Amino acid sequence: MPTLHPTDLAALLYTRYRQKMYAVAFGILHRDADAEDAVADAVVRMLRHIDQFTEPDMDAAEETSPNRQHHDRNEALLCIYARHAAIDILRRRKPDTPLEDAPDMPDPAPLPEDAVVAEEDIEELRRAIDRIKPDFREVILLRYAHDMSIAAIAQALEIHEVTVRTRLLRGKKALYNCLTTRKETIQS
Repeated sequence: MPTLHPTDLAALLYTRYRQKMYAVAFGILHRDADAEDAVADAVVRMLRHIDQFTEPDMDAAEETSPNRQHHDRNEALLCIYARHAAIDILRRRKPDTPLEDAPDMPDPAPLPEDAVVAEEDIEELRRAIDRIKPDFREVILLRYAHDMSIAAIAQALEIHEVTVRTRLLRGKKALYNCLTTRKETIQS
């Protein structure tokens, strides 16, 4: 496949990823027009940095494709651009309510009862984590307690990323079952 002209590459990337960029922007802004503006800003940034993008392969969406990495990088860059554009729009947005009409903000300090309840919830979660299978516990702790990426966990445990995702899903389901079973027992 011959190398595309930068404007053709930009058009192809926009067509392929506009819905994902819009979804990212709308998730932040919650307004259709603002999300569209964010996508437009992201496209302008893409045009300024078009040399950072690679020409997508038609079968790049397949897991086994050698260009899958480039496909993911293009998508990641465009979603980052859309996110940054949305945050910029959010910062520029004027408040809907005049400051003098805004409701009083509640005191952010937690009440002593809330601290006790939170501590009990954390302890209950720890007990539930201890009750699930070790394989599930390991990936859940690496992902959420140590904030490791799926790829980093897969590399550390020397397993496939798909296996990490599967264990995370099953581990979360097991935790949910442990916690809901416990709450049902308490309520009975």
